[in-house]
Amino acid sequence: METLHIYIRVSSQIQVENTSLKTQSEVGVELSKKLGMEYEIHNEGGSSSFSDNLDSRPVLSNIIRRITSGEIKFLYSWNPDRLSRHQTVWIQIRSYLIKYGVILYTSNGKYDSNDYLENLLLGIISEITSYDNHLRRQRFVDARISRVKDGKFHGGLPLFGYQINKTNHGSTLIESPEESKWVKFIYESYLNGQSSKEIKQHLEENQIKTRRGNSNWSLGSIQLILRNKSYLGDVTFFDKKSKKTYNYKIPQLISHTLFERVQEKRTGILDIKGQYRRTTKSYLFREFIICSCGHQIGVRNSEKHYVQHYYCPNPERKFN
Repeated sequence: METLHIYIRVSSQIQVENTSLKTQSEVGVELSKKLGMEYEIHNEGGSSSFSDNLDSRPVLSNIIRRITSGEIKFLYSWNPDRLSRHQTVWIQIRSYLIKYGVILYTSNGKYDSNDYLENLLLGIISEITSYDNHLRRQRFVDARISRVKDGKFHGGLPLFGYQINKTNHGSTLIESPEESKWVKFIYESYLNGQSSKEIKQHLEENQIKTRRGNSNWSLGSIQLILRNKSYLGDVTFFDKKSKKTYNYKIPQLISHTLFERVQEKRTGILDIKGQYRRTTKSYLFREFIICSCGHQIGVRNSEKHYVQHYYCPNPERKFN
């Protein structure tokens, strides 16, 4: 008995949580019964059509592999854009369907890739779908830029320390009383000598969740917080298409003084680490001596003149 391979996908995580995937699956199963076929469901879950490529679609990639091996001859998708809205990717998929004689079923009917008229019709539909996807993408970008210009939140997950305040006139970011105190804790602890690892342990001991709800904090996420200028109250949004930068205001959580002092400390520590990596010889006291300006002490070593002494290299760097 032949098998109808049912490919289901939605464009966002929100749709995963409602009946969209379930509906696609049920319609495909019902079709397989009408055709007198067995069925196999291939669930891609939530995958955005805006960043559409086969590398980001492991389930679809596996279907293509099985098509080329001759395992799949009958494929069902709710409509062609479930396979892909991206023009280049769709042409690639369609070429496989034609080359290996796969019959594609959708909620609107059957497309035999070996039939020239049906193949032409499927090509026209795919072009319309690609154009529609482009318009939707442009409307999405325009709406986001419009929100930013009005001082509204541009979307996505809010920065740790903030929460979304939804109003009739759009969403804004406001201070999260619980999280903002931990942002200040991270800055003050780092300035007072605690390492990122020690801060991480303290956050996890107090069961503080990351922005994505994880119990484990990475050292990188703590460093991102420590260098994020948005905590000064100014958010920068860069639109890749227009290559323009937009700014809007949010509540300030960290003072400029505290932020600058933390950046100086971070730079000094990174400078020290850089010096350690560049140093080929070992010196007894170098690791323990820090200049009053905050920079790591260097060493002058001249074997020819039997000279070896410690000094601060910062004045030389400023001069250079």
